[in-house]
Amino acid sequence: MGQLLEFWLDGKTDIRPQSRDRYRRIIDLHLEPAFGKLRIREVSPALLDAWLRGQTSGVAATSRTVLSGAFSMAARFGLVVSNPMLAVEPVNRPRKEVRALTRDEIPRFRAAIAKSENETLIDVVDVALATGLRAGELLALRWEDLHLDEASPRLEVSGTLVYSKELGHRRQEEGKTSQARRPVQLSESCATTLRRRREKYGTLPMVFPSGAGSYVWENNFNRWLREWRGEEFKWVTIHSLRKTLGSLVYEELGPHRAAEVLGHSNSTLTETVYVQRNSAGVAIGDLVDNMLDGVQKMSEK
Repeated sequence: MGQLLEFWLDGKTDIRPQSRDRYRRIIDLHLEPAFGKLRIREVSPALLDAWLRGQTSGVAATSRTVLSGAFSMAARFGLVVSNPMLAVEPVNRPRKEVRALTRDEIPRFRAAIAKSENETLIDVVDVALATGLRAGELLALRWEDLHLDEASPRLEVSGTLVYSKELGHRRQEEGKTSQARRPVQLSESCATTLRRRREKYGTLPMVFPSGAGSYVWENNFNRWLREWRGEEFKWVTIHSLRKTLGSLVYEELGPHRAAEVLGHSNSTLTETVYVQRNSAGVAIGDLVDNMLDGVQKMSEK
């Protein structure tokens, strides 16, 4: 079985380096110890089902991908009569309740972050709240992606930061999904923040440079966030900020606009096939300014 997994991975030439790393870890840490010494025909649907049910949701999901692909290849080559994974039903686990910052919590969270006096941390948090970008998308922003001097300021999501053992840290020119490349309208407060940064850092290509003049990597940002978010907000991650804007847009403008802002695939045939996507970005500027107005009032007291 171990040889089958290795042969399958070696043949996956059409995947991104970071996906290869993820499959490599799953094989080495989980699948090889569990199934590596078994013959292919000894791995039954019942054995696979029982093993997958004992794994965490993340391990189970990636393991299903690898096992399904490897056994599908084995079936094509006649090594097994059929793919045993076809008989293994997905494990339905209760979904975790979505948690986002409330309107009352947002000013308190921003005030906690402001105590850091870390300009990059403060600005990344504010732009994350104002745009709902994924961490990699946000930290990968370049000045050429921003249109700050137009009547309706906006940014264009054009890439993301990724890491793989093969290529190291780098900026990837396509996003996480097919819908990731998108325009996002900027609130005036967010545009003002970015214009201020442009005055200071505009000679560099990236919006959020590190002290060395390179991209700030997500693990460094997360370390700063953990240090300054405080006990009340110890549950908050940059993904929580994405959920916060998503929840606001969903509440005010509905699910389809929320999906468009966040770069999610649309859930209906009409949205996917028949609706032209908004080339100027969704009009979220006033919503964001109202949401963030609380911290401004707090600072004036």
